[in-house]
Amino acid sequence: KVGAATVRENVWRMMWKLEAVRKKAGNSPVIITSGFRSVELNKRVGGISNSLHMYGIAADIKVSGKTTTQVRDIVRTSGFSGSKRYSTHNHVESGIEYNYGFKYYWWEG
Repeated sequence: KVGAATVRENVWRMMWKLEAVRKKAGNSPVIITSGFRSVELNKRVGGISNSLHMYGIAADIKVSGKTTTQVRDIVRTSGFSGSKRYSTHNHVESGIEYNYGFKYYWWEG
């Protein structure tokens, strides 16, 4: 959906936000179960057609020793513009920061 240089920059910013999550979680490891996806990979895994994973601005994460509710609360103060809590992981994203047509904050779960 965007060029390689843009993806690299987006993923770099994502990495620093996830580092903030790790620190706020007491240095617990952050496990990324899904990060950047190519258009082809996104189709293979059943991702939505406008998935922010294809821009490098979304990740599905788990934090060692933390519940998904605890993770949701941590990511709210770590620079993300949205989060959705699932039973096994949290989806976090930074769509509001970019001019890709995603201009809203949202928090679920």
